[in-house]
Amino acid sequence: MIHLDHRGRILEANDHALETLRRREGLFEERGFLHAVWPSDDVPLQHMLQESLPLAGEAARTGSMTLRRAGRPRLTLYAAPVSSHPSLFGSWSASALLLIVGSRQAQADAEPLV
Repeated sequence: MIHLDHRGRILEANDHALETLRRREGLFEERGFLHAVWPSDDVPLQHMLQESLPLAGEAARTGSMTLRRAGRPRLTLYAAPVSSHPSLFGSWSASALLLIVGSRQAQADAEPLV
């Protein structure tokens, strides 16, 4: 799980998401922003993230997509806008939530990354 600010910058990520980013398993972080490892996956990823981030006067939307990983099953990403409220998130302001679902192993019964 990854929380993004209104610009799409990573605010917080759980251990599984950080490990996925560190290993560049479909996703990586550069200067605080998410990118897909495969360039052909990065354009739709950026589009999905932009749609999930509320802009002035526009409604944000949920989205989902899959990302390729070398020699492994695809990752599934779910992006959803969230209400920024200090009592929910402390002093920082999360604008979107990204849920990463995938397998640690290529087996069908592998433990999901959440």
